[in-house]
Amino acid sequence: IHQVPILTALGTSRSEAAWLASLAGMAGIAGKLLTGVMVDRWNASMIAAMSLTVPAIAYFLLMDASYGLPVQIVALMIIGYTAGTKLQLTAYLTAKYAGLAHYGKIFGVMTSLVGIGGGIGSTAAGAIFDTFGDYVPLLMFGIASSFVCGALMLGLGAYPDWSRAPNTPRIKDSPLTA
Repeated sequence: IHQVPILTALGTSRSEAAWLASLAGMAGIAGKLLTGVMVDRWNASMIAAMSLTVPAIAYFLLMDASYGLPVQIVALMIIGYTAGTKLQLTAYLTAKYAGLAHYGKIFGVMTSLVGIGGGIGSTAAGAIFDTFGDYVPLLMFGIASSFVCGALMLGLGAYPDWSRAPNTPRIKDSPLTA
């Protein structure tokens, strides 16, 4: 919601800002596809930590209009790519850390919280702009929260071994397979 206004506040024309936002969307598709490949090869907590921390670079770049259009392209590609990774990482990490016994309920809560956060975040971003007259405080908050969230992902630790979890329902114990 605020990508185009952030860019126009930097002096970018509305048409260029809309084009940049479309690049972010395309980068998001790449983020979705490549994240699946990466979590199959490397620790998903590390991939999540990077995906949550790297946007800090983009937010920093968007705080200064003097960087110009090429840097704005890089910033929006970073934001788009990492935004595309979020749902895939949430699904994968939920399965790994919470197991599959109650996956639907847990993932439903997780995605609901993401939706609520998106609504609150957009409203808060507008309030920040209305209060301060620019997006710099929002971008500074984004930098700080990117580092905090990335650090939280690093603290997840090893995946639990759900094969030994007590009282975990097994498919063979289901009344549907009897």
